[in-house]
Amino acid sequence: MVPFLENTVAAGSVLTILAISFERYYAICRPLQAQYTCTKMRTLKIILVQWLLAAVACLPYVAMTDYGDAPYVDGSTVKTCGTNIDESWEKGYFIWLWFLFFALPLIVLLALYTLISRTLMCDDVIICNKNDPKYGDNQRARKQVVMMLFAVVVLFFVCLLPFRVFSLWTVFSDTQQVYALGLETFMNIIYFVRVMFYLNSAVNPIIYNVMSTKFRKAFLRALGCRRVDMQRSYTNHTSMSHYSQATSHYASGRTSCAYTHYNYHRGNNETSVF
Repeated sequence: MVPFLENTVAAGSVLTILAISFERYYAICRPLQAQYTCTKMRTLKIILVQWLLAAVACLPYVAMTDYGDAPYVDGSTVKTCGTNIDESWEKGYFIWLWFLFFALPLIVLLALYTLISRTLMCDDVIICNKNDPKYGDNQRARKQVVMMLFAVVVLFFVCLLPFRVFSLWTVFSDTQQVYALGLETFMNIIYFVRVMFYLNSAVNPIIYNVMSTKFRKAFLRALGCRRVDMQRSYTNHTSMSHYSQATSHYASGRTSCAYTHYNYHRGNNETSVF
């Protein structure tokens, strides 16, 4: 059960990152659609489906794992739990899993964050907002979000790459090459790649906290550090008025600039964590 649970949790972590990325895409690129797409009930369904998918995809590990006796370095016998990938179907399954939970998510993340970055830095938005007194602040905020998205993708690749490369090497390399590393070196590599793998999930909230003011405020509210601010209440009320006006302009086709201005100046109606 240990290899099955480890790989299920790892796959579920990747799928969670993908789900969050799609939420960001809808919140920034399709804010009107996000209001009825990103609901709590649909979020719960997505969480359930992604963990079921991860468990089903990793189920063959139960059949591929052997538990038995093996010689230790001092000549004694110890119990071991290992995943033997020797047959052709096992290697084919491992390659399929490697593509499904690393290569494909990386491609999807690059595509999503490219679309998000293009939307945030759209030339039409820049032109529409040039006369805004807060034009400079809006530009810096957009660049901040783009840099944060870029950091998330880079860390996803950097943190998961050692684990995936080492896994491929152990599967397709000769047994003598693995033994040549020695037990201490082999275990040190195992610890390193596993720490890097789980660091990918742990470091994302740190990035958001460092680079996003909105995330820090939401985090403080989650901890109960909420303050009653009359100015903020007034701002929220004004934001809703701007939203109604912008939506009317957008739906009537009179201009997309008014809605775009609201979308970036007001922070996407606080649909996203940004």
